[in-house]
Amino acid sequence: MASWAARPSSDVHTLLQRSGFLRTRFARRTLLTFLGAALLPSLVAGGIWFQRLKHTLELEVDASLDEAARSAGVAAMSRLDLLTARALPLAPDARFAAAQLRIADRRDGGEPQLLLAPRDTVGASALIPLDERELWDVLDQRLDSDESGYCLFAEAPVRPLHCSPGMPAAVRERIAAQLDSATRSDAILTAASSDAVRVQRMDGWRVTSRELFLRAHYDAPSWRLVIARSEAPLVARLQSELRYFGLVGLLALVAAFTLSHVQLRRQTAPIETLQRATRAVREGRLDTRVTLRGDDEFTEFGETFNAMTRTLQQQVSLLGDVDALNERALRAGTEDDLVQDALARLGTRTDARLVSLALLDVSDATRLHYRTRLGGTRPATVHGVGSLTDPCRAMLTSTQPHVAHRDLLRHTSLVDPNIAAWQSPDVADVLIVPLRQDRDLFGAALVALGAGAAQDRVAIEAERRLAERLGLGLANARLVARLDALSLGTLRAFGSTIDANSRWTAGHSERVTQIAVQLGDQLGLTELDRLTLTRGCLLHDIGKVGIPASILDKSDRLTAAEFAIVQRHPVIGAEILGSIAAFRDLLPIVRSHHERADGRGYPDGLRGDEIPWLARIAAVADVFDALATPRPYRDGLPLDAVRGIITDGRGTHFDPRVVDALDTLLREGRLVLPSTPDPANLPTRPFADALTDATHLFPAIV
Repeated sequence: MASWAARPSSDVHTLLQRSGFLRTRFARRTLLTFLGAALLPSLVAGGIWFQRLKHTLELEVDASLDEAARSAGVAAMSRLDLLTARALPLAPDARFAAAQLRIADRRDGGEPQLLLAPRDTVGASALIPLDERELWDVLDQRLDSDESGYCLFAEAPVRPLHCSPGMPAAVRERIAAQLDSATRSDAILTAASSDAVRVQRMDGWRVTSRELFLRAHYDAPSWRLVIARSEAPLVARLQSELRYFGLVGLLALVAAFTLSHVQLRRQTAPIETLQRATRAVREGRLDTRVTLRGDDEFTEFGETFNAMTRTLQQQVSLLGDVDALNERALRAGTEDDLVQDALARLGTRTDARLVSLALLDVSDATRLHYRTRLGGTRPATVHGVGSLTDPCRAMLTSTQPHVAHRDLLRHTSLVDPNIAAWQSPDVADVLIVPLRQDRDLFGAALVALGAGAAQDRVAIEAERRLAERLGLGLANARLVARLDALSLGTLRAFGSTIDANSRWTAGHSERVTQIAVQLGDQLGLTELDRLTLTRGCLLHDIGKVGIPASILDKSDRLTAAEFAIVQRHPVIGAEILGSIAAFRDLLPIVRSHHERADGRGYPDGLRGDEIPWLARIAAVADVFDALATPRPYRDGLPLDAVRGIITDGRGTHFDPRVVDALDTLLREGRLVLPSTPDPANLPTRPFADALTDATHLFPAIV
């Protein structure tokens, strides 16, 4: 099992969350700081209290010990006086003057014997023994116990007179050694306090002494009563107090931890909510909002956070819409596509149910086209047509985007008069954004605003920016449309110029283009391929500018040399367009539209899939028009005959898919045939002459 220290920080964080502990680092640090701030002073105060308690208890013990020593000393002197009175029945003053106290050793090595010697007695036989057991009994009753002991020492020389069993030997030996050092007897003890209670600590015992003065009464050196009391009761009491203090402190700590934990969880819950919300925003969920209740700074912070995310969401949404409009415009989409996309995006930030675009007609600057989106469960787009008045044009030309009251619309032609929703009570104001680029005016965008919506400056600004981006997109779309029209017009002019080399091929390139585009639509070409096919077919015969008209208009059968010259026109066309970068994507159509699927085509003899796909489509359209229109050597073939010839060439001359597409269009009647030249205006030959040699049809088709 992994230890706590070995757990990754993420695992510990997850465990703390699951355990219900504070789930934010701020809350945990705050809790630890609070507990530290509460615990440290408590520990210091507890330490001071404990030291004072210890000092007080020591003073009490020392005072009690000193009192015991004093009382025992008085009792010992009283009992000694009593023993002396028994031995010498004299008056006290006469008794003390007539006797001297002496100490004699016993032969058996026991405790010394106390003797009373009258002053007029010289011999040892005159010494009166005292019953010292009574003296010891008095001291034993007062001092000897399991927790204390005593020793009575005589001085000059130092010798123990009596020690109770409770007196520790180590203490007795240390006291005797100190007395033997010839120091003053009271110097062996240290003053323990200002109360002058002299107590010394020795090996877990507290020791004090009391001097018994015998010189005045008994003409003998002083005795020293040394009392030792064990520190065990003091230590036990201190331990008891410490345990009590520790228990109370622990309970206080637990209570403080619990209360602070609960309170911090309540106070830091907004932080957890904001933390989760910011992570969600960082992950891209910009619609995240927080709900905080209260009247503190967290509630204000939550409101600020919501406002910030709302603004950020609007800005990101605006950027997305702007990018979408830019992409739509850059993809050269139609103006209608751009307008439909803009209508779907305008008004979403102000919850507008009514959005309209009034766009000027490209060819008639006084004509307006209305595109209005009506809101609801199923938004619908309504089309309308109106006229742009001169005052309204002047207003749009000189006015910047602004919010106007809905009544202003009554005096303008900016909205479709057939839509009554503009006068609805739900419409309070209208955002009007002129659509223009430089001096070119395209119209105006109008967004209906409900009551109070005009105060949301962020949303209004977003709508304005999106509408102005629409104006740029419209300018780009119209420019692209004009360029496309110019480009296709130029290409058609080129094709017409090429076809004009021979009156027999007039309009050939245009007709091939129309047929090829229909085949491409049936085959599902992309918009780019469709455009490439259109441009390529218009220029597919550009190489004929290098072919003499005498060969193109020849009514007789072409010679081998003449046919070789005709076969050069795809190469000539590719060489002409190859130097123009804009036409390089057309080269496969121009060069390969006379290739055959069986490899018998020209100029490269490609076969099957080697032939470019668009060139295979152009080949079918080219042959179709060549067969269906008159030539110098024949009339145009009937549609069924053309269809049969192309079908016979399926897989050998033409790509099967293109032939099948043509057959589908013809069978379903969806092929729109371009107009062909009037045979009456062309020199013709009998159709039978053209059929004399069936092989003459395909080689002569150009």
